[in-house]
Amino acid sequence: MNRRRQRPSLMLASLALVWLASALLRLVPGADMVAARVDRALSPLQSGLSFAAARLRLLAQPGQDAVSLREEVRRLSAELDRLQVETQQLDDLKRENRELREQLGFRRLRPDLDLEGASIVGRSIAAEPGPVLRSIKMDIGSRDGVAERMTVVSHRGLVGQVLRLDERWSDVMLITHPRSRIRGRIGRSQATGIVFGLPGGDLVMRHIPQDPEGGPPNVQVGDIVETSGMSQRFPGQITIGQVVKVRQNDVAKWQEASIRPSVDFDALELVMVVTAWRPSAQGSGDPGADGAPDDVDPLLSGDANRLP
Repeated sequence: MNRRRQRPSLMLASLALVWLASALLRLVPGADMVAARVDRALSPLQSGLSFAAARLRLLAQPGQDAVSLREEVRRLSAELDRLQVETQQLDDLKRENRELREQLGFRRLRPDLDLEGASIVGRSIAAEPGPVLRSIKMDIGSRDGVAERMTVVSHRGLVGQVLRLDERWSDVMLITHPRSRIRGRIGRSQATGIVFGLPGGDLVMRHIPQDPEGGPPNVQVGDIVETSGMSQRFPGQITIGQVVKVRQNDVAKWQEASIRPSVDFDALELVMVVTAWRPSAQGSGDPGADGAPDDVDPLLSGDANRLP
């Protein structure tokens, strides 16, 4: 490789010496004819050298263009990053605007509820079993009229209940918490039962009466479950979720159904607190289907602080 690189350099040096000799011959009296012959001999080489020089200039130009292209690529990359950030911000604004419109629609549908809007500023995740969201933190508190046991909703349905609070923030127990229980009603059949949170973050509705003989089923896949309005903890007719599976036993008195929550808690950003509907501080309610007090709230008992 080194020999190949040295050959053009040696050739150019040799030609330079020949040109120098030709120039010197012109200074010697009577040597014009010799100099002319040397010029004629070098003429093809001069043309070749001119062509080679032009090629060298062309080869050098792409290097300059590469520098310019790299600068342009950097500029365009920075512009692309800026546009991506602006696009994300615009998407966030669109999503927030859409949620605000949907909240406004919910307010119009429920003029019987006094609602206070709030943003989610924190989430509590239980490590066992699995990373399950158990509670959320809102950016409003007692100074905004929030109190313990108040119902929290979104435009999609029931979120949970205020567990504890300070002047500026509130913790909300989600309906998927294992210690949550809610009196529910199936919209189609009006059959009632109790909706429990499960350790995995799902919902199950238990104590649903068995289907009447010869009549429509009390519960079936696709049914919408909502709050019954029979307790003092939650207002009625707030969507809880949709039935995705029914489990029956011919010898059992009750049947149960798996429910998919109507609210996507992981994507939840805005909520509303029902401030005008205040349940009894004693937590009493209509008897549940299993004979136990309906909608018992264990999170407001003495061991509430143990929970995530």
